[in-house]
Amino acid sequence: MTEADCLTRELASCQSFRQNARAWLQKTPREPGAPLRAVEAGDGHVVVAEAARCPDALSCEEVLVLRGDLTTGTGCRFTRHLYVGGNCRIGQGSQLEAIAAEGDLDLGSGVSVRLWAHSRGILEIHTRATIEQEVSSETAIRLGLDVTAGSLSGPEVGTQSWEEGIAPPPCEPPTEFIEIPSPSGAGAPDSLSLPGVDPMRLFPMGPQTWVYNGDLHLEKPLILHAKLVVDGSFSCPAHSRLEDDVRSANSIHTGPNSVIGAQLIARTDLVLGPGCVFHSGLRAGKTLRLCRGVVGGKHGSTVEVSACGSLMLESGVVIRGKLSAGGKVVTVTTQPPQTEPPKPAKKK
Repeated sequence: MTEADCLTRELASCQSFRQNARAWLQKTPREPGAPLRAVEAGDGHVVVAEAARCPDALSCEEVLVLRGDLTTGTGCRFTRHLYVGGNCRIGQGSQLEAIAAEGDLDLGSGVSVRLWAHSRGILEIHTRATIEQEVSSETAIRLGLDVTAGSLSGPEVGTQSWEEGIAPPPCEPPTEFIEIPSPSGAGAPDSLSLPGVDPMRLFPMGPQTWVYNGDLHLEKPLILHAKLVVDGSFSCPAHSRLEDDVRSANSIHTGPNSVIGAQLIARTDLVLGPGCVFHSGLRAGKTLRLCRGVVGGKHGSTVEVSACGSLMLESGVVIRGKLSAGGKVVTVTTQPPQTEPPKPAKKK
């Protein structure tokens, strides 16, 4: 096994790298003000330091392990893994291989990380930064505009409110609802008398599930007490309450200020309108968009949000859990406000 192979094994993941970094620090006596020191690592070596302030355009081609804080200037380049035992601030436009910080981690605008970024404290990522793989924090992640990542996970993942001038869409509390109970207590489908729902397309599939044959676009807010499988696309207006799972063979779109208590699974696109709250998983076969002010998860519990394509987060979004995408997770500008989900064009 070559020197490179031995060291690569010790850097294989964020967890193994952090464990090895702590071990390398234990081998090195604490010496405030001491110069850089080399420590054996497998058949290779890493560079250990107490703390550092790096000038602009610094280039480092060694694995660097710091016991204390790190601050870098702009345009720095770290081609190997970086461990910071304290707080870390990376200057704008810098390039990193991978980074782990035991304290807070601040990645400046335009910073790029080829692998992963992890912090035990708050992880703040500024405008146009890119992390190719996983971003994780044991405290919170704060995202600026046009940030791109492979995945994001933490007790709280939030996008900043960079568009304070955009007001939420007008959305008065409704006076009428469409209510879908469980099939076991609903009787025949045509007895439901639901506005905008074709009773010939709605039928039970077991005691807890309804199936709707075709697109289902409701014009009044929905209260759903049973599982719903839609053989087409599905949308519901503002202030809907989905207490059980919805699966769609096409897209799902929920109107503003709706409450989703169970899973939403769309074969294509999935959109949660502004101000929606959800407490369970979301999954999209293509793109997934969380509009301005969406909140996911509760204190003490987490949710998983995934898309096979892109996962887009508008401003003011707060998620407790993990977000992942087959494409990328990206923070985007808010779309023009809509009071209701878009309706498909009528066929001529």
